[in-house]
Formats: sequence, structure tokens, C-alpha cells
Amino acid sequence: MSLLFGSSQTQLLIDAINGYLGANSHGGFYWFLTDQLAANILGGYSNVGNTGETAGTIGVYSFKLRISSFGANSGDSFPMSNSFSTFKGGAYHSFALAYHDDYGRHSLLNILNEGGVGNSVYVPHLNERGDTASLEKLVANINWSITSAPPSWAKYYSWYYSGNSIGYDFVQFVASEYPATYGNIPPEMTSDHINISLKSITDYNNQTDDATVSYDFAPGDRIRFLRYASQEYIDETIDLPIIKAQDFPGETTVIDDIGNTTTTPGQYIITIPRNAKLEAAYSENGDTYTNLFFEIYKRKNNKSSEDEIYYEISEKFPIGEFTYGVGTGNPITTTAHLYPQGTFSRGDVYISVRSLEDEEDTTYFIGESPSISDTVYSKYRDGGRANYSDNDQGETRYTAQVTYSMPYVSGTKINGLSNFNPVVLPFKEYDRSNGPIQKLFSQDNQLIIFQEDKVNKSMVSRNVIFDNQGGGTLVGTTANVLSDAISYQGDYGISRNPESFAEFGGRIYFTDAKRGSVLRLSRDGLTPISEYGMGTYFMDKLTDPDVINGKVIGGFDPDNGEYIINFRATTIAFHEPSKRWSSRYSFVPDSMVYIFKDLISFKDGNLYLHNANEERNNFYGDDHFSMIEFVSNASPSDKKVFLAIGLESSDAWACPQITTPSGQETNLLVTDFDKREGYYYSDILFDVNTPNVENPLIEGDRIRDYAATIKLTNNSTEKVELFAANVNLVKSFRHNG
Repeated sequence: MSLLFGSSQTQLLIDAINGYLGANSHGGFYWFLTDQLAANILGGYSNVGNTGETAGTIGVYSFKLRISSFGANSGDSFPMSNSFSTFKGGAYHSFALAYHDDYGRHSLLNILNEGGVGNSVYVPHLNERGDTASLEKLVANINWSITSAPPSWAKYYSWYYSGNSIGYDFVQFVASEYPATYGNIPPEMTSDHINISLKSITDYNNQTDDATVSYDFAPGDRIRFLRYASQEYIDETIDLPIIKAQDFPGETTVIDDIGNTTTTPGQYIITIPRNAKLEAAYSENGDTYTNLFFEIYKRKNNKSSEDEIYYEISEKFPIGEFTYGVGTGNPITTTAHLYPQGTFSRGDVYISVRSLEDEEDTTYFIGESPSISDTVYSKYRDGGRANYSDNDQGETRYTAQVTYSMPYVSGTKINGLSNFNPVVLPFKEYDRSNGPIQKLFSQDNQLIIFQEDKVNKSMVSRNVIFDNQGGGTLVGTTANVLSDAISYQGDYGISRNPESFAEFGGRIYFTDAKRGSVLRLSRDGLTPISEYGMGTYFMDKLTDPDVINGKVIGGFDPDNGEYIINFRATTIAFHEPSKRWSSRYSFVPDSMVYIFKDLISFKDGNLYLHNANEERNNFYGDDHFSMIEFVSNASPSDKKVFLAIGLESSDAWACPQITTPSGQETNLLVTDFDKREGYYYSDILFDVNTPNVENPLIEGDRIRDYAATIKLTNNSTEKVELFAANVNLVKSFRHNG
């Protein structure tokens, strides 16, 4: 037995992984790291008190989102030449968590179900943030923390985002000075309506190279006013519907007799209802709507959280396993998020700085924009894989169901082995009354299904006709991936011990602990090999509840042709060529497997190769001894005197115990055996229980009975062969039979 990969090497591997995680654990999302400008601004943020918080749970999962800081550079000036990422103000933002297993498979989303609008956190609008004279609250970040434990199967988690509740069809700008009435241009105010000029957008596009800011009216559009021309924010919420929008082209007028003309510029005017709050803002703005800062937005269709599509916005973050209470004798192991809190520091819109020039002055105004640039307009949002939420989601265990992938088509580029498309119902349900499926094994064109209480086979892409006895006959191919189950004769399953499974040369071996049997499945069906002289033994041992609910380790040794099983520190082997239970072994493995012709076992995290060297009687670094126990009962009706033992062996053995049914006992040392003509021979010493003698082995009674049980041992680390053990005996003349 040779050690291939030890626990020390395993620890080195673990240390290397931990070292990598430690060296690369930045604790933030890529939204924070990929935008260096935003990262620099982060250092100058001015933290303020929490302005909003929402928390919630779904099932056993819960998390909390809160608005904790708004900020920009702490100085009096704002950089005019850049756009900065922020979360859209005046809108709800929906986030969700997905958990991933070791194979990269992820759950549906876990979202908030209370607070905000169902599942969201609200980012206050620019005029709702207080301290309105300051520029330091233009950029909004969202802090997050996860307040619950992850599911037990999860190894990673990642964040998803569905966008804001307003959407990205919005424009923030300032109103133009209203023109003098000419042609069809309506007055600025009527008894029912107020008209606002958006000529400022056209002026900005004309003054700014390649600028493409625009607004096109659609029914349902709304406008809200946020800031006065003085840059003071409007305290009141003024949010009104846009009734209509009209485009008035410019007009050219002759002004004297020689043909001089003047051109009145075109106007784009929106009409909104009169409103007391807006008229108060008009007065506060110097009896004008000029340079009032507004936002026009389109109503986003409200969807339930289940209808929202979310997109992955973070890398996968690890989930760790922790054990506490080790010193108490009752340690508890739990899982936890390694990064349970963080900041979404790159938002879904941008802070833009724009300027408008007139004959007297240049007006700067700062607001939000859905595009990072006014010259190359884009509403693109960086997001990863799509996912969704289902409030009816839950865990259902299909314990008797086989799920299969789409096919791999040889000779083509079609590889569907990772595609389990639920639309095509890629599963086959088997009889749940036979218990959960414990093991699947593919052999030829059939799938062998080991359930707890039954063994079946299912043909792959084959049609089967069943008779009234449950038997099946193969009749041809079919588009169905799996046929109905064909049961093997015999009421046997694999119980709860799939680890007992072993296969070699087309033969399958396993145990059925619930029925106290060890079985072989081959072309002639199921055979209970435990019945080869060991039926009572296995019925007694395997049906122990500790075995049924514990482990039965199975493996096949190709070198010796043995199926080896271990349970409750007992290792025993079935010799296939002789069809008998031939040996017990001293090693107690944690697991066994054969690779090609080699038997490999695992113990305490180490991997061992069997039959790999000439050292004998040594397993897992510990020395053991070989032991043979047999019964001598020739002429069973006669009482006999046991005189001597002869061993046809390549080495001498000790005989630590010879006993008889009547209670006699003796023993022989290795040195008691003499080598005679290639055999090892020793007289059998006398009964150690003989009374009233000083040295019973020499002076006591002879071993005399109907039978004797003889035990031989050998602790040599070299190869020793024992071909036969012969007992020299004579009939006892004291016997009257």
C-alpha cells in the first residue's frame, strides 16, 4: 500500500486557495473599481445621516438597503468637464441576490418584499435631499448589508439590478425665456394652462458641437420642477402632466422699405395645467419661468417584482464555512457571506454639467442624464446575466426522477450536455414507492437505476413492450430518451448505501442493508452472494440500524478478484472466481475505488494504492498480522486426541489459541514449530486449564474432544504462503462410543 496524495499536500492546496482569495479580496463590486474617476470622487464624499432605508425578507433570506451618503468634491466648485455616475433620484431601485453552487448553477432571485415599492429602495430627488444650497449631495450611492445566513448549498452569491422605476427616457434641462406672442404662439399663461418654452434645448445643441439632446412628446409624459434659477432647490414637490407639445417654426419679417428683415427663432412649447405651487415658484423665481430647472420623464410601465428582469451587476463573492464552540464539546458549523456589506458606488445614470450662453451671461446647470455623453447619446447599461424572481419558488425534491440534458451530436458542433432546458421536460419519473434513487449507472444502452427498495433498468432511446408480468421486450428505437422502468427480479434495492456500489467486468456488486443481503447484478440478473455460506452473518450484521443509517463502503480489487465491503470497522471480501467469502482484512477505509487494475482507498484524507509493493501486513502505515482460524472435526462423532499440527507453508506461524467445546485450551509459539522436509511441524501442547499441576502446558491433560478450533497468526512483512494445515489426531480410547 502506497501513499499517493497526503493531508499535508491537501493543506498546501487549501493554503494556496486562501492566499489567492486574500490577495484578491477587494471587498467591493466592479462598479466601484472599473471607473477610476468615480473611485477618486468616493474619497471626497461627505457622509450624512441616513435618508432612507428599506429592508425585507423572502423565505429565510433577508437583506437591507439604505441610502447613506450623497456627495461630490468637498470644495465650492464642481468639475465642469466630466460626467459622474449616480443612482437616479426620485426613483425606486430594485436589487436582488442570487446564490450559486460549486458548479456555477444559480438560484432564482431573492428580493425584498417589504419597504419602498415592494422590493426597492428609494433615492431622494435632487430637491428632496436637504441642505439645498450645497452641491455636495448630487451623487447618490447605495450601501447594502446582508442580514441573514445563506442557504446551506450555496458557495457564492452575486447581486442583480433591474433598473429604476422612472426608466431612462427623461431629460433634465432649464426653461427658456418665453417669447413675445406672434403668429400662432399662445400666451405664456391662460386661465387653465401654463406654457413653457423648451427652446433652451435647441440653443444648447446649436452651441455645443455634435450635441443631440432632445425631447419628443408622447401622451402620459410628466414634468417636475426641481430648482430655481438661483440654484436653490424647490422645497415643494411639483409634478404635473404634460397636456400637449407644439413646434412653432421661426418667422421672417420685413422691417423697412429697402427689404431688411428680422427672423424670429422657432419655439418648442409644452402645455401644462395651472398649479398653485408652480405659480408660487414662478413668483420666487422673479416672476418668470426662465431658467427654472425641470425634469421631463415618461411613465414606466409598473411591473410586479416577478415580471421584472434583473441583470447581474457584480462578480461572484464567496461564502465561507465557520465552526464555533469547538472547545465546548458541541461545535456548530455554519455558513456566512464573506462580504456581508458593501456599497453600490456606480449608479445607473450620470451627473452632467451643461452651459447655455446668451448675449449677457453664461448659465451653468447641473443635473442627471441617462447618457454619459450629450454628443454620442446612449442609454446602454452594463449588466450581466439575466434572472428573475418567482414568489412561488420553493424547494421540491424529486427523489425518484432522472433529469437529462440535451444531446451531444458526434461529428458536429452541437454539444448540449450542459443544457437542461425545462421547456422540453427533460426528466423521467419512476415509482416513488420504491424509495429515492440512490445511484445511477450507465451500461451498454441502458441506465441502471438503484432505488432504496428496488433495482430497475431503463432503456436509452429504445422502445420496450411490457407484458402483464412486468417484463419488457426491446422492439426498436424511439425519440424518447428513457423508457419506462424494467424491474429486475427480486425485492432488493441498495437501501441508503450507494457507497457500497462497485463494478468490474460487467458485474455490479452492492449491499441491501435493509434486507441483510449482499448482491451481484450480472447478465443472469440479481444474485444474493451473501447466501454463499454467510446468509445468517449478513442478516445479523447488516440489518443493524447503525449500518442501515450509516455507511457500507464497497470496492473491487481486480488483482485478487475480490469484492470488498466495510461496515462498522469490519472489512470482508468475496472472491468471485471461487464464489466464496474468502477473507477478512485489517484495514478500515473511508472510501474505495478501482482505477484500471488498481484498488485505491482513502483514509483520513490520504490516498493509498493497494498491492503496490512487497511489504505485507501493513495498512495505512500501521503494522498488523495475518490470522487464520479453522475447525478440525474429522469423524465428528468420535472423541479424538489432538496430537500435532503440520503446516504446508513457506514460513512458520504462531498458534496463539487452540480451544475445544469442553473448555480445554492450549497454544504454540513460532519457535515451537520445526521445519521437516519443507513442512513446519509441532506437537500440540497440553491443556493450560489442567488443575493441580505446576506447568500445565507440559504436564497437563492432552487436548481431547469431538472438535478443536485452531487459530494461526503471522506478523511477517514479507510474502508468506500457506497451502494447507494438517492436524494429527487419534481416536480417544477413553470414549465408549
